[in-house]
Amino acid sequence: MFDRIIRVFKSWIGYFISFAEDPEVMLQESIEEMRNTLPRLNQVLVTTRATVIRLEQELVELERKEKSLIGSIQAALKEGSPEARKLAESDAMQLQSLRQELTATREQLEAAKNGFENAKVSVEDIKAKLEVLLATARGAATSRRPTPPRGLARGRGHGPSRPGSNRTSATSSAAIRGVTPPISPSR
Repeated sequence: MFDRIIRVFKSWIGYFISFAEDPEVMLQESIEEMRNTLPRLNQVLVTTRATVIRLEQELVELERKEKSLIGSIQAALKEGSPEARKLAESDAMQLQSLRQELTATREQLEAAKNGFENAKVSVEDIKAKLEVLLATARGAATSRRPTPPRGLARGRGHGPSRPGSNRTSATSSAAIRGVTPPISPSR
């Protein structure tokens, strides 16, 4: 008897909780969160792409300076005068620091390209998830709410286990099976 009452209360609690955690609302919140995240990710994407472009331009400029210094050093060494040798030594020191800058810029460029690719993948992933959620939301909009427990569906607040209520269900289930139920004395 108490087990039945506990089951009725559990079913009522489950029924009311199902309204509290409406999957459509939760789905809409997820969609809204992704829509808010997408502009930030797009901004990261733009920033990382701008960094890549800037570093590529800087790398081209440094490579141009390197070629210029190498040409200057070779011309000074061909001339052979003491002043030209001093100029070549000075250019050689600049070339050494320039090559260090080139190495650092190449490393930064590689890291920026990886960051850009990762950001691009993240944006594409968020967009794909958003499309799936939107499709799910469209499908959920056509579905109906959960059905109430049996006792609440009748509007009486009690289940079929009330004394005397089994008589109808036993009769109808026996009729479905084609068996004649035993006749019980009426009250």
